[in-house]
Amino acid sequence: VRKGRLPPNVTGGSVFANHKFVLPVKPHGYYREYDVVPAVAGQNRGKLRLVLGANGEVYVTGNHYDDFRQVINLPNE
Repeated sequence: VRKGRLPPNVTGGSVFANHKFVLPVKPHGYYREYDVVPAVAGQNRGKLRLVLGANGEVYVTGNHYDDFRQVINLPNE
């Protein structure tokens, strides 16, 4: 995902605006959001998301942006 290659049927890459300020405040466009569960036509996307920061930060939420956990020590490759 960091390199712009998404697994099959995984959607994402749109700007995450951080309206609730649950992540550190950064300029608009700094964060991008991605679904974790592959999309299936006619099914709900679920609540599990990754949000990536422009400097390599990785955050995960299991409740559709109500709160996040930062993933640390994730390799860049």
